[in-house]
Amino acid sequence: MVILFGVWGALLGLAIVSPGLLNTLFFLAQWIASWIMVIVVAIVGALLLGMFISHRLITHGGFTPFEEEMMRMRKDVQQQLAHTQKMRDEVSLMRLEVARLKRASPGAGERAQDAPEGTAAQRRLSQAALAVGPLGAGDEGPQGLEEFGR
Repeated sequence: MVILFGVWGALLGLAIVSPGLLNTLFFLAQWIASWIMVIVVAIVGALLLGMFISHRLITHGGFTPFEEEMMRMRKDVQQQLAHTQKMRDEVSLMRLEVARLKRASPGAGERAQDAPEGTAAQRRLSQAALAVGPLGAGDEGPQGLEEFGR
């Protein structure tokens, strides 16, 4: 610090002795002040960055609540996908069974040739009735067929 003040005093003495060096003195003072400012900002930044990194290394012991919720949601979605796949497989088996029952029923070929084309809803209702019939559904009525269709 003493050396810095000594240099500063010498430069002031030069400015008094030769006034032409006044511009050079101010340029040099600006240069020194700017470097001191850059050094101070660099030290403060390094301290803050070091504190941030050390805090993240020391305190990060697990997942954040947001990450935990995302993992729970992922598990739920996987369970729903598995359930949906199981339901698709069951529906495919039921369709195969209905088609087999249609082929096995007496007069299936005659009915297909003689009967006029019905609406899609009537065909679905008859498919549901065929599927419910052999399972022993009893007297469920139309409500039972609707429930079966869902």
